[in-house]
Amino acid sequence: MRRVLALAIVVLACVGCASYDAKRQDEMNRSIAAAAAIPREPHLSAVRYDHHVGPMQALVESSASVRPVARAQHFACQDGATLALEIAADGQSARAEWSGSPVVTLRRADGGSGATFEGAGGILEQAGLRATWRTRQVATVVRGDTLFRISERFYGSGARAYDIAAANPDIISDPNRIEIGQVLRLPDLTAERRCRRTA
Repeated sequence: MRRVLALAIVVLACVGCASYDAKRQDEMNRSIAAAAAIPREPHLSAVRYDHHVGPMQALVESSASVRPVARAQHFACQDGATLALEIAADGQSARAEWSGSPVVTLRRADGGSGATFEGAGGILEQAGLRATWRTRQVATVVRGDTLFRISERFYGSGARAYDIAAANPDIISDPNRIEIGQVLRLPDLTAERRCRRTA
C-alpha cells in the first residue's frame, strides 16, 4: 500500500511539474510576443523573437542591416567657439552644435573639395582637419529704410537695391514696399568662422 501511495505521489508531482512548465512556457511566449509588438528602430526589425534562437544568432541576423553611426568630430574655432560635428554614415546629412547652442541639422550640398552641408543660416564645409562655417549677413528693416538705403549702408552704393529684392522673393513682393521688422538676406555678403579639428 505504501508503494502504491508513494507511486501516486510521484505521478502527481510529475503531472504538477509538467503543468507548471507549460504555464511558465505560456507566460514566456506571451512576454516574447509583447516584446516583439513594441515599435523598434528599423535596423532591429530583422531580429527574430524566438526562444529557440540564441541571442548571438539573433544579433548576427540583425547585424547585416545595422547602419554604422558616425563618430562626433570636435573643432576649435578662431573666434573661441567650439563645434561638435556628426556626419551621418551615408554622408548625406550632418548635425552641428556650436558652443552648447541648439543642434543644427544640415543636408549635403554640392561643391567644395570636402563635405559641404547647408542648413538654416549657413553653409558648412569640412575637409580633413578644417571646417568653415559661412553665414549670410542679413539686414533688419528699420523706420525710414528703403532698399536703396539698405544697399548704401551695406555695400556703399544704392546700386544693389534690386539684387537685395531678388535675393528675398519670399519676403519682398514689391521692391518699393518693405516693412519695419522684415529680415532681408544680403547677397554676396557672408561672415566666416574657421575651425580646426581637435578630436
